[in-house]
Amino acid sequence: MIHTTLCISDLNGSRNKQKTIKNINVILEERESLVIFGPNGAGKTTLLKTIMGLETISSGTIQLNGQHLQNKNVRERAYLGIGYCPEGRRLFPGLTVWETLAVSFNGERTNREKRINEIFELLPALKIKKNDHAWSLSGGQQQMLAIARATINNPKLVLLDEPTLGLSPIMVDEIMGIIDSIKGEGATIVIAEQKIVPSLSRGDIVVVLSRGEIIYKGSRGDIDPKKIASMVMSGNYEDYS
Repeated sequence: MIHTTLCISDLNGSRNKQKTIKNINVILEERESLVIFGPNGAGKTTLLKTIMGLETISSGTIQLNGQHLQNKNVRERAYLGIGYCPEGRRLFPGLTVWETLAVSFNGERTNREKRINEIFELLPALKIKKNDHAWSLSGGQQQMLAIARATINNPKLVLLDEPTLGLSPIMVDEIMGIIDSIKGEGATIVIAEQKIVPSLSRGDIVVVLSRGEIIYKGSRGDIDPKKIASMVMSGNYEDYS
């Protein structure tokens, strides 16, 4: 039986009395992925932060596996099963790779080593660097660690904010492969991105945001990358008919 993981209904957000996101409606089933495109300032990061509880909801609802999140803080949402990888990674530079994963794990301590080893199996490049400090890693390795931190607790929903930002094409492909593996393990994924070509094929559902509103929503196989790129650049909807 397929279950709805994320249900966003008529969601509006505000900051300093200004609307940030407007009338957002999204439904994601278990193991589905949503890719959000849009230029800087379109509302991609704000939407992810709102799901995580870092931005204010002015109206509408967010449900995770049928449970309303409006009155849940960030920590409670994380315990309910949301993993968040913010733009810019935001690692703890003074901690080693192993320490970063250890302090992020919220399960029983007896299960911690097992889960960290599972992460290392998925990301062997991190295992080699497990005793190195986060600040000493390459950009791609830091992104791997940020994703590992977001998924250390086996979240049902994983939010990834521009996971390929500043990475080389080879590393972009590697990060996309990691995202595929996370989805394959059963997670529902939300990716906010500007790079269209590597990300587009990962979306079961694709949306384009402009000024906090969804100006386009489509399903895998029904979209034209060139027209998506045009909408991202212009911020205007184009008729697909």
